[in-house]
Amino acid sequence: MQFSFKRCLVGCALGLASLAAVAQGSKPPSPASPRTIDWFSLLESFALPAAANYNVADWATNARSGGPIRWQTDGVASTLQGLERRGTAVVTIRGKPVQMLGRTSAPHAWQVVLLGSRAGYDRVELRSNMNHPELDEFDVPAELKRRGVPLRRLKCSDPGMATFQVYLYEVSSRSKQPFWVLHSRSCGSAGCGVDLTMFLQPPDASVAAEHQLGACPS
Repeated sequence: MQFSFKRCLVGCALGLASLAAVAQGSKPPSPASPRTIDWFSLLESFALPAAANYNVADWATNARSGGPIRWQTDGVASTLQGLERRGTAVVTIRGKPVQMLGRTSAPHAWQVVLLGSRAGYDRVELRSNMNHPELDEFDVPAELKRRGVPLRRLKCSDPGMATFQVYLYEVSSRSKQPFWVLHSRSCGSAGCGVDLTMFLQPPDASVAAEHQLGACPS
């Protein structure tokens, strides 16, 4: 009994010391912040190299461990439209991620989808998957003008549709081959949502027909 009593005293003393440390402001380590990546840097990283003589890209692009994209697909998955690879990434706009309020405020992860065939992917989708006031002013030409990246606006949806707009751009990357970006913008009471579809080759007429694109207003 004497030995057990001594052991109890030692345990109680250690417990009191731990409580004292907490009272003095010691805190458990906080979880690591997620890696972020600029929205345009993410798209550009999937573009074809400037010297490439092929028209699709390797499915393993940006697949390295520890990168900003958290891949959810094991390899590639088969769908009715072909093959795809899905993941998420915390995307920044002008250096800041969109903050979503749940129980706490946290950076919002966008969905990343690669689409293509066995030879490789030829499209990349970057989707906000939510509407938010911080996306109300997102504008591809303004964003690329800040970076000095040339682009051409090729086609636009009906400008009379105030809450839903679609634009098709050709982007002249300085380090990669040109690529094409379809920007879909849908707005409501909660703010705007953003979908960006990147094409490695010029999109065919079916894309313009699907989104009812025509000439842009001057």
